[in-house]
Amino acid sequence: MSIRKQSIKRGNCWKLWGWNWTVNQEQKRHQPSEFSAGDRLEHSIYETLKVTEKGIELPLIHWERMKNGGQILGIQVPKYPEWIERLRKYLENTACKAPFALRVSLSQARKEFSLNDQSPHWSFSWREIPYTAEQYRKGVRIIFLEEIRQDRFPLTTIKSPDYLNTGPALKELEARDAFEGLWCNPRGEVVEGTRSNVFFVRDGTICTPPASSGCLAGTRRRIVKDLALKLNIPFRDKEVFMEDLLQAEEVFLTNALMGIMPVSQVENTPVSRSIFDGITAALIQSYKEI
Repeated sequence: MSIRKQSIKRGNCWKLWGWNWTVNQEQKRHQPSEFSAGDRLEHSIYETLKVTEKGIELPLIHWERMKNGGQILGIQVPKYPEWIERLRKYLENTACKAPFALRVSLSQARKEFSLNDQSPHWSFSWREIPYTAEQYRKGVRIIFLEEIRQDRFPLTTIKSPDYLNTGPALKELEARDAFEGLWCNPRGEVVEGTRSNVFFVRDGTICTPPASSGCLAGTRRRIVKDLALKLNIPFRDKEVFMEDLLQAEEVFLTNALMGIMPVSQVENTPVSRSIFDGITAALIQSYKEI
């Protein structure tokens, strides 16, 4: 059976685990079903940031995305100076060895369920960064998931646990021994990974799915665009299909914690150039210099 003809099951997305909840743990955690946001008494948004020995990486662009998510869900995200000060105060009291992942969440009661204007509820957590030097050196294997990614739901564009459930996807990744899985939308376009944005290179041009596909506007997706401009590498937001990645010269993934991760195999098709030379290697080197 070809990949194109595989059966596609309706499903939903995202789930995070392995977090060490250390502050404000009284907030109830639950695993929502698709489109369950309308049944909630509150809305939530979050950001995951990388913390190194030099401090928080690129905090401003994370705040900008959280601010946008707050406007969509009606959550009062404070101005940047107050926001970054909250994060710094948490880090001052956290005995974590850098680098590590910091997650900041803001939750607020929905207006129709609140009698008064309420300030958002803050919570913080941290965890170790799971990526290894060997993965960057050898590249990783990615697969196409059987589930589809809903592309017309507003929460797909922001970081919100109101639209979280990667359980089936994670089981498929484990069963098929893959590093990452890519969702397609109902139109058959590749959207994104369970935790990353995806890019490929063909004829010297970097291509990635557009926002219209339903992908999250990743912070490192934005950085890759900037680096491409700096390095005079053509860049395109375009509809991406499975065949594009299977026939690509190079493929790589991005997120805030991994930075730029080279892909060495798409399903069972090798993509060795992503590791040894070419545009991916140039981007990785330029990214290290930020």
